[in-house]
Amino acid sequence: MAAEDAAAELAIRGGTVWSPAGSRRADVYLAAGRVLDVGGPSRPAATSIDARGLWVMPGVVDGHVHIPDPGRSDREDFPSGTAAAASNGTTFLLEHHHSDPVLDAGALERKSRYLSGRLHVDVGLLGAVHPGNVGGLRALWEAGAYAFKLFTCALHGAPAVTGDVLARALAEVASFDGLVLTHCEDEEITAAAGRELREAGATGGEALLAWRTLEAELAAAGAMGEALRLSGARAVIAHASHPAVVDRLRAARGGGARLLIESCPHYLWLTEDDVRARGPWAKCTPPARSEQARAGLWRLVAAREIDLISADHAPTTIEEKRAGESDIWECPFGLPGVETTLSAMLTGVAQGLVEMSTVVALMCEGPARAYGIYPRKGALRPGSDADVVIVDPRRERLVRRGEVRTKAGWSAFEGRLLTGRAVRTLVRGVTVYEEGALPAGPAHGRYVPRPGAAGRP
Repeated sequence: MAAEDAAAELAIRGGTVWSPAGSRRADVYLAAGRVLDVGGPSRPAATSIDARGLWVMPGVVDGHVHIPDPGRSDREDFPSGTAAAASNGTTFLLEHHHSDPVLDAGALERKSRYLSGRLHVDVGLLGAVHPGNVGGLRALWEAGAYAFKLFTCALHGAPAVTGDVLARALAEVASFDGLVLTHCEDEEITAAAGRELREAGATGGEALLAWRTLEAELAAAGAMGEALRLSGARAVIAHASHPAVVDRLRAARGGGARLLIESCPHYLWLTEDDVRARGPWAKCTPPARSEQARAGLWRLVAAREIDLISADHAPTTIEEKRAGESDIWECPFGLPGVETTLSAMLTGVAQGLVEMSTVVALMCEGPARAYGIYPRKGALRPGSDADVVIVDPRRERLVRRGEVRTKAGWSAFEGRLLTGRAVRTLVRGVTVYEEGALPAGPAHGRYVPRPGAAGRP
């Protein structure tokens, strides 16, 4: 039997298949964990899924997820975090956390072994840039890290990487054409503002807005753009919170900086009014900005002038956040988000803020290309991994505490009605989430080193 006539193990029939180029009605055929074909002549299949009236898309690729396991697994562990991801349609994620950062090839190997049997979806790992490991980044890259997280301010226990350390780190990364994921807030501006606010006795959500200012983000983003231009290093700039930040980064790219721009759903739905009203339950950094900024970010997303949408999933416990209700300084930063990113963006589709093709571009193909794993991930094309999400664009979900899968037990979107959600998620052709169930269990997901690392294809 010719390959074009080969039987499929699984056919997804009658759905509307989405790509960054648009949509078409087509059947999707899967075999041996890969996509066999999309459309084309009808062919037999051992099993079929009826997707009539539903949307079919590639699995979401999330390049920015924190699962603090080991170390702070009371906040999240890999079984709970990847279960939450599967329920969101995320089939591949890149993880790094601050309590036990991956600083060398040995740490990467130990963590990759730790992941065995603990994953509902496929996972890759990021390394970190710290002052003490500059000079050893190439070995970490060659061992399979996808990128290196770099903070320009002291945060989450990670040191600020600035000045000569930053210059040396970027020069090293450029020497092997690696990639950094950078958090851009200016250390001097944030530190000075923090001291003044504490001395003044500011304790509410307003203090967060005055501490983690747009000025601090713009200053660091501008400096990073110039550092990238001078070094030739590649970067993803994490969680841009304001159109002015995007404008500054796009100008730097126009001047020769090799960078991509990431944002997150919480900047598209939350505002500074939420920060004032909710305090610790909206405490992340950079914080949500004005309503005008929120609307402006949606326009940039719709125009694909932002390159990637990621969760920046940073879970904390309910008890930790409660400690900040009387004093915002007493709780950690971070919002859980890995199980709501797709629904948050689908709600934008339902409201006419963005096209579905753009959601696929920014959540599937874009991040897969950015992190060097396209077209294995992020696409539905022959030979790609059979990572597929079936979406009901009309399914509504009122987000309630206690109904979330993340171990954190709460959501930044509590009380919000989201429209559109994944109803079935397949990883390499196996259903890992279906209508609230996780049939494959936390052993189907695999650790996936960066393609090309250590002789890997």
